[in-house]
Amino acid sequence: AHHLLMVADAVAGEFAAAIDHAWHAYLCARGNATLESAALGNVGQVLLDAGHPAIARMAFRAVIRRRAPARIVLPALGGTAVAAARLGDGELLERTRLEMDACANAGAAPYDVASACLDLARAYAAMHDRPRTAELRSRAMQLARAHGFYEIEHHADLLMKEMAEAPPVERALPPWIETMAGALRELAAV
Repeated sequence: AHHLLMVADAVAGEFAAAIDHAWHAYLCARGNATLESAALGNVGQVLLDAGHPAIARMAFRAVIRRRAPARIVLPALGGTAVAAARLGDGELLERTRLEMDACANAGAAPYDVASACLDLARAYAAMHDRPRTAELRSRAMQLARAHGFYEIEHHADLLMKEMAEAPPVERALPPWIETMAGALRELAAV
C-alpha cells in the first residue's frame, strides 16, 4: 500500500509525501532483505526526482552494499550514475558504469540491462559527454527493439530532448528527512 501511495504522490509532485511512503514501505519490509533493498531503491529514486541527489546516492549505496538481485541492483546503480552526474562526480559515474557493465555481463535480464543503459545515457548526458551518451542510448535502443521494451525505446527517443532540460529543482523537504538521511548514512556504511 505504501508503495502504491508513493507512486501516486510522486506522479502528483508531492515529493515529501512520496518519500514518507517510500520510507514506510522500507520499514514494513524489515526482515525481508530483497523487499528492503527494493524499497530503499524506491526511496533513492524519489529523493533523486525531488532534486536531492546526495541523499539519494546514500539510499542507492545501501542497496548496492546489500548485494541484492540484479533486477534491484541495476536500477540502484543507474540511480547512482544519475546522482553522480548531477553532483558533478565523474569518477563515481565511471566506477558505477564499470559496476553496471559487470552486473550486466553476469547474466542480468535484458530489460534490466536496457534500463541501466538508459540511466547511464541520462547520466552522461547530464555530464555533456555526447559520445558516451550516444553509445549507451544506442545500446538501450537495440535491446529495447530486440525484446519489445517499448517504454525504454520511448524514453531513449526522448533522451535527446531531455538533454536540454535542467535537472529537477531541489524541493523543500520536512525536517524528519534529516532523521531518515542519518539512517541512510548508516545503511550505506554497513
